[in-house]
Amino acid sequence: MIFLMISYGCLIDPGPKCLLNGKLYGNKPDDFKGRWYHYYERGLSYMEGKCYQAALNDFKKSIKVRPEDSSWAKMYGMHFITYYPHRESGIIYYLMHNESSNPEPLLYTASNELELSLLNASTAKAHKFLKKVKKSLLLFEKDKLSKPKLTINTIDGKPFIKDQLILCSKNNIQICGKVYAKQFISEITIGYKHIEIQETKNEFDINETIYLDHGLHHIPITAKNFLGGITKAMLMVKIDCVGPDITIIEYNKNNFLKGYIKDDSEIKTLTAQIDDKNFFLTPEPDGDFLLFFDGFEDHIIIFSDDILNNTSRIILNKNLYSHNLHQMTAMNNTICNDNSNIYTTKKNMIIFHGLNDTETVFLKQIYIEGQIQGFQNITSFVLNDNNKDINKINSLKDIGEIKGFAHKMSLNIGINDLYVKVEDEYGLKTLEKLRIIRKVPSILQNKYRFKSKLINIDNLSSLYSNLIPIKFTSILSNNEREIFQNFLFENITNKKRFLLYKNDYNDADVNGVIICDTSKTNLGVEISLRLVEPESRKILVVVDDYSESINDTALNNIALNLSDKLADKFPIFFGSIEKQIGNKFIANIQDPKSLLNPPPCFYERMPVIIYSYKTEKKNLITNNSLGSDTEIIAFAKVIGKMANPWSFLGGAYEEHIIGYKVASK
Repeated sequence: MIFLMISYGCLIDPGPKCLLNGKLYGNKPDDFKGRWYHYYERGLSYMEGKCYQAALNDFKKSIKVRPEDSSWAKMYGMHFITYYPHRESGIIYYLMHNESSNPEPLLYTASNELELSLLNASTAKAHKFLKKVKKSLLLFEKDKLSKPKLTINTIDGKPFIKDQLILCSKNNIQICGKVYAKQFISEITIGYKHIEIQETKNEFDINETIYLDHGLHHIPITAKNFLGGITKAMLMVKIDCVGPDITIIEYNKNNFLKGYIKDDSEIKTLTAQIDDKNFFLTPEPDGDFLLFFDGFEDHIIIFSDDILNNTSRIILNKNLYSHNLHQMTAMNNTICNDNSNIYTTKKNMIIFHGLNDTETVFLKQIYIEGQIQGFQNITSFVLNDNNKDINKINSLKDIGEIKGFAHKMSLNIGINDLYVKVEDEYGLKTLEKLRIIRKVPSILQNKYRFKSKLINIDNLSSLYSNLIPIKFTSILSNNEREIFQNFLFENITNKKRFLLYKNDYNDADVNGVIICDTSKTNLGVEISLRLVEPESRKILVVVDDYSESINDTALNNIALNLSDKLADKFPIFFGSIEKQIGNKFIANIQDPKSLLNPPPCFYERMPVIIYSYKTEKKNLITNNSLGSDTEIIAFAKVIGKMANPWSFLGGAYEEHIIGYKVASK
């Protein structure tokens, strides 16, 4: 028995001495017993001391016992580590190739090791070094520089044709396509938007939504490979999200009306409604149109659609104060005499069709129609939307006594002001304001977001210390942790996906706990987040990021990347209740992502909010929607999924969950 113990002790490799800058590396732990995690720990120390061959030897010993990389490897009891021997081996082979007279075999080995690591544990650090390895291999292979193949399939659902103008009636447009690069995709940009390509791949499916203001846009799209080969494409997109501009040049209530119409795309229809009868008008090529009539009893409406179905109108009433027209003037109410072909008012009248000042809406954008009725010809007409001037008179033909306008207004939460500035040919100026108040439907308000608290970084004294892996490397300093914690809290909060609380908040009042740990080496810093369900201590989501720099800018970028990844991994899902029995229900959940993504994943006790829509608000004149508030009916939790977890139905992934109500609103 004594002989066996001595022999076993002799089998433990003491490892060579490793000295760098006066510091000793590779010291075996005091309790070193030759276990796989002891060799892994010592290998990391050798790696930090740049004794690469000794580190590789130790990693090989740990791999023999535990061959797979893991972000959560159990050592013993409730002690876990992040375990990446293949990743670290791949990084070592990459670092060694620079000093080798025969670097190619080292690079191929580095590639194999990093790919083995990624098969079992996808980490940002492994992806970053695999890119470096693949780029170096391409340089050694001396392949002729190639360019990526960039294909744009659709713009906002419409087939893309090169050099052809794409017309869109909404500000958010979806761009779909594909990039193929034999020499791997390095980066893709669409306009000013950079698409993060974390993985090393030859193909990438583009499915991006960008915001464009009203007007003509030239959008460059660029695809670049590892060796700098670039392919460019240019999209020409015209956003026309408002109806035609209508101007009444001459108007006699009894029998005659002359006008002018123009649109940023193309006029589809122009109609005159005289009382209850419609008359279709055909404008001249230059936009002029005429209408002859034999008086009217109540109103004349000139309305027009363009080819994108944007609408605008001018309303001429015998009584201008009827039909829910909201009227405003610069100083006081204006009395208008409609018995002649000119208005005798001494102030220019501004009318917003169907909207009241301080109108409350529930949409991010609303469509505003109205008209200006001048004492004389209107020569200057400017809309100011959130401090941006939009000039509505650009030529002599735009000048007239009555001008209709249509405008799509993007709204911030809270107060939004639209200013209308008008001047007639005699210099009479009018300035008026329409205030729109945007409210967020109750279901989307921050107080109903997924409640989470952020544990202090690398906090081994918290109740969740057993969910922080034991570290065999250094961690961020106290000052660095404080800086990063502030960055992380701010970036997660700004995503508006989580209602985030700080470390001292009561666990019983949150749905999730965010745990953060760091690892710092001479190669950079690696930071991981774990979203944990507090009751079961189940890890729901793990995300990580890596930077070769350790400064305030790098720490802020890591915090931003982690908050983006966390929100992407844990999106908000919407669905409908299909069946209810007592307090239990079955719900159909649709994946908000595209078909390129996996179906949603749910867990037991996941919070659910049951709600209904209130009556939709509509503009009484234009019938345009102003949105709807929601009413929260009850709070619930998921208790399971259907036997068939997901199926392909109607062009979208769908999943069925079973839940129960825990409280009524």
